[in-house]
Amino acid sequence: MSVTRLPLSARLTICGLYPKLTDVSGEVWTLNDWYVRHPDLKPAKIFNIHKSEYAGGELLNSAKRFTGDWKEEYRKSGAKIVCLEPIDGLDSTYIDIKLLEETFPLGSLSASMSIMVGMGYLQGFTHIHLTGCRLMGGGYVYEIPGLLAMIKFVREHGVHFTTDYESDWKRDLTNIDWSTIKAKTTYWEQMEIGAEVGSIKLSLQEMQSRCTI
Repeated sequence: MSVTRLPLSARLTICGLYPKLTDVSGEVWTLNDWYVRHPDLKPAKIFNIHKSEYAGGELLNSAKRFTGDWKEEYRKSGAKIVCLEPIDGLDSTYIDIKLLEETFPLGSLSASMSIMVGMGYLQGFTHIHLTGCRLMGGGYVYEIPGLLAMIKFVREHGVHFTTDYESDWKRDLTNIDWSTIKAKTTYWEQMEIGAEVGSIKLSLQEMQSRCTI
């Protein structure tokens, strides 16, 4: 499928919540409660794409995804909030789920970070740097195959992509016990978001093949 990208921009830095960040420059995107570990960041976009943490602007579970007066932190940042559901009183925008599914490979949209990389591609950034994203503990390790698939895609389509732990991801993925997990779908299908999205699942064999990318 031919996708029309926005006019080319220069550099995007996507910041996770791991304590160590490297080479933060250009436009900055980050995650929900970045202000706890990285209060000096000045993000242009904050990605808050977890389902049912809030409804009608009211926080449902403050311990799970948010810390402190999160609404006030969002307002003070001046950033655009990228989300799946409305957040009252905040400058919010929404993910185009259909466009993402039509553009990117099956299995590559299985986590926040890979979705952010994909959106950076669509917005025309020529250099995307992902930092503060370790993904080597607990359930996070199972997000790595989809992220590697997204990295491969954007590189093949002309983006200069850099990140801190890619060699570790490729090495350590070979030690995953694949018998303990289920097939991955897109992020919003895992979270039961939207009845109209596609239902094809990424098989375990396809997930394992990402280890050799």
